[in-house]
This record gives sequence, structure tokens and C-alpha cells, in this order.
Amino acid sequence: MIRYTLIMLFAILIALNVSGQESEKLDTIKLDTTKVEVTEDTLHPVIEKIDNSSSIEESYNKGNAFPVIIKKDTVYTIFEKAKSNSVSTQAVLCADRIRDVLKRDIYIRDSIKVVDSAEYLVLKYAGTTLVEFSDTTATVSGASKSEYTIYLTESLTTYLESNQKEGLLDKLIKVVIYLVIYILMLFLLKFLHKKARNWVVNNELAIFSMLEKMNIHRVKEEDKEKVEKNLLYLIKWINRVFVLFISYLMLPAILSVFYYTQSIGEKLFGYVLNPLMRSVDAVSSFIPNLFEIIVIVFLFKGLLKLVNYFFEEIESGHIHISGFYQDWAQPTSNIVKIILYIFLITIIFPLLPGAESDAFKGISVFVGVLLSMGSTSVVSNALSGLVMTYMRPFNVGDRISTDSVTGVVIQKNILVTRIRTPKNVIVTIPNSKILSGHSENYSKSALISNLIIHGGVTIGYDVDWRIVHKLLIDAAKNTDGLVNTKEPFVLQTSLDDFYVAYEINAYTNNASNYINTKSELFKNILEQFNTAGVEILSPHYRANRSGRDTAIPDNEE
Repeated sequence: MIRYTLIMLFAILIALNVSGQESEKLDTIKLDTTKVEVTEDTLHPVIEKIDNSSSIEESYNKGNAFPVIIKKDTVYTIFEKAKSNSVSTQAVLCADRIRDVLKRDIYIRDSIKVVDSAEYLVLKYAGTTLVEFSDTTATVSGASKSEYTIYLTESLTTYLESNQKEGLLDKLIKVVIYLVIYILMLFLLKFLHKKARNWVVNNELAIFSMLEKMNIHRVKEEDKEKVEKNLLYLIKWINRVFVLFISYLMLPAILSVFYYTQSIGEKLFGYVLNPLMRSVDAVSSFIPNLFEIIVIVFLFKGLLKLVNYFFEEIESGHIHISGFYQDWAQPTSNIVKIILYIFLITIIFPLLPGAESDAFKGISVFVGVLLSMGSTSVVSNALSGLVMTYMRPFNVGDRISTDSVTGVVIQKNILVTRIRTPKNVIVTIPNSKILSGHSENYSKSALISNLIIHGGVTIGYDVDWRIVHKLLIDAAKNTDGLVNTKEPFVLQTSLDDFYVAYEINAYTNNASNYINTKSELFKNILEQFNTAGVEILSPHYRANRSGRDTAIPDNEE
């Protein structure tokens, strides 16, 4: 992997540098409007003539000449301001232009060209203007325009050739250092990857016990090999991600060293650094708001503890408020806490990072629309549960009948009510369905005015009604679970074609045992009628028998 990465980096660098140099050559050819032929015979006399000119020394003494200095080296001298405000400003501008050329990786000697404009002769390197001068400079230097052009060209060429080699060497050394660091980091990652794999393989028991303690994964014996394989696979991919990340960072770092690839390197760095810097800026700007949020949350927690304590005292009966029932304490506490949470969110929301952005607002609106469209039934049940809480139609433990379901209430919350039927079946009923229908509370009736248990029999007209009344009342009095202080009574509900319908009514204050009490009552009715020799032949009873036989069972042993 290291070998292929290095080959790829060098291939990219060579391609980009070659393309940059070719584009530079094309640019210089376009600027080649005036050429100055320089030979050994013409160069030295011109340089000697200008360097020994007395007028240059006079200009220095008068302050009309300024040297172009780079790293304490004087490249050439400026005698006119050209397009600048002053000669000194022009000297500084020319020095900056030369520094820009020095940043380039390779200096091409023939790339300095001379362009003749209306007033000035302009020396350019690959499209970059180095210096402009007119007849004023030539006059001060004691040379012609052509001779001064030769002088400047040679001075710039000599300086750029000597200094640009040093710059390129520094860049290559920097690239080598980057590559060494990159290779060392790859070896470090490889070493850490190997160590991690060995640790996983040699510490199976420690890993499994740690997973079980953290409740992340319940490990079985047959799953241990699979868990180890998954961990090794995870370590492998983590190593690959780090290798790719380091390779990605190293590529723009190397590209940024060279002039022609610097913009590409900076752009690649920007893809990673810009989001990171934006995140850092967002976090740093969020720190004052964070402290404010911490203070608000701290105060909010104290207020919640106070609310919980107050309603717990009401629920336990230590605090009594007239007209406020103890079973209202918990739901009222929840309502107050919901209101406090909404108030907290309202305060904290503007302090969150990005709260004022359009994206944050759009997400808030989208979530609100989803909740409003998808929570219609939830809101309906919640409001119904809230109304039922303060209406108090029943409590947990009450025996009720609602929505064709009869049983004991085992749970009542803001959304649903759960009822256990006599057959131990738990039925969940939405609160909105209970509120929109009707419900019967047997427990509350049993405590307030006693619940009436009733049962009917039909007896033929041949039996005196007084006997039937007595037998039914005796059966009720012998039934456990009925109230002895209230006398049971009998109602004759109808006179039908073949029989009379009688109904026994007795009082009980134990609604939870309603079915068992009613079952025992019916058993005692049968016992009383059989003992008295009264047959229960209606409403439908058919038997083939002789006239002496009866329908009364024989209890004699």
C-alpha cells in the first residue's frame, strides 16, 4: 500500500508541474513582442558602464534612487516612480513581484521578455510584470533603453537563477520530510492494528465479560466466535479509514509545497479544514450560551424537585387541599412538569447553535407538521385521559364495565386504561373510547349504597308464590358475601303463558367478588328449591318419565 501511494503522489506531482511549466512557456511566447539580443561581447561593457555611472551616485545622494532589496540583497535600482505614488513605493512593489517569481518551482531563463508600451519598457516573466522604466531611467543610468534593458535582464536572471535553486531544494527537502512522516505514520498504524488484533484474540474472556456488564451484547457460547470475528472486522476497517484519512491529508500537504499545485492542495485541504473550522467557530461562539443553558437547567432541576416534593406530599396525605383529591396529585404533577418543560425549551431554543438558520427553522416546521398530522388519535386519547382523571369515573382496583368489557382496572394512564377480566384476560381500551361511551362502576356503587346482586327463576303457576318468595330469600340469606343488615327482596317481573318470573335481589359491598357471590347465590337457590320439593321446570324443560318420577335429585346416600 505504501509503495502504490508513493507512486501515485509522485505521478501527480510530475504531471501537475509539467503542465504548469508548459502553460508558463505558452504565456511567455505570447508576451514576446520585443527581443533583445545579448552576447558576451555586449553584456560586460554595458554592466560596467551602468555600475560606474556618476549620475546614479548623485541620484542616491539626492534621494531619487531606491534599491530593490530582497533578503538583504540588492537586485537593481529604481529611478522613477512609474505608476506608483513615489520611487520608494515602486521599489517595494518591484521587490514583491520578484518574491512572487521566486515562489515558482523552476526558473526558465528565456522566460524574461520585454514588452514595449507607449511610455515604458516592461520586463515580464510568464505574464508577471517585474519592472517598468522609461527614458528617465536610461538618462540617469547614462545608458540607452536597450542597454539598460540588457542590464536589468541580466541582473534579474542572475538573481533568480541563484535563489530559485535554493527555494526548489528547500521544497524538495520539505516533501521528503512529509513523505517520511507519512511512511512512519503508516507503519505506526500497521503496528497498532496488529497489536489490537492480538489483544482481541488473546483476551476473549475479558471482552465478553465487559460486553455483558455493559449490557451491549448477551454472549452465548455459540456466539463467541462470531463476536470475535466482528471485532476483528471492525478493527480492520478502522485501520483502513485512518490510512485513507492520513493519505488524503498528506496529498494536499505535498501539493501545497509547489507553486503550480498549491491552489489544488489548498482546495483539498479546504474540503476537510473548512467544515472543521466552521465547527470550531460554532463551538467557540456557543460557549457563552452553553454556560447560560447550564445555569437555566440547574435552576430548572431545582424547580422540578420542588414540584415533585409538593405533589408527593399531597399524594401521601401530608398536605391537604380542600377539593383536591389525592389521586389527582400524580397527573397534576405530570401536567405541571410538561408545562415547565415547554417553558424550558422555549428559553433554550434560541440559545442553541444554528437556531436562527433557515435549515433549523425548516426542520422545526417539518417536525411540527408531522406531529400535528400523525398524533390526532394520541392527542384525543391524552385529552380524554386528562378529563377522566379529574372526572374520577373510576380508580385503579375498581370493578367496572365499559365498551362491553367487564373487569377490574389494573392501570390507568393518560392514553389508555387496562382492565383484567374475570378470565384473567388484560384488555387495553383507549381513553377516548371510554369517554365517548358509557361506563359502569360496580366498586363505587358497592361502597356508597351497596351493589344489588340479582338472579331470576321461572316457576309454574301450580306453586304458591309465597313459597317461592320464602325459598329465594332463604337462599340469599345463606349466601356468603351479602350484606346482612339489608333484607333481600323478591320481585315478580312477569306473568307468562306457562310460568311466573321471579327475581331475587340482595345487597353486597364487595364488588370485586361479585361473580363468586352470584354463583353461590344460584347454587343456594337450587339447594333450597330441591330441599323444598319444588321443581324448576321452566322456561324450557322436557323429560320422558312416568307420573311418579320428579326432576328433584336424590340426595340420600
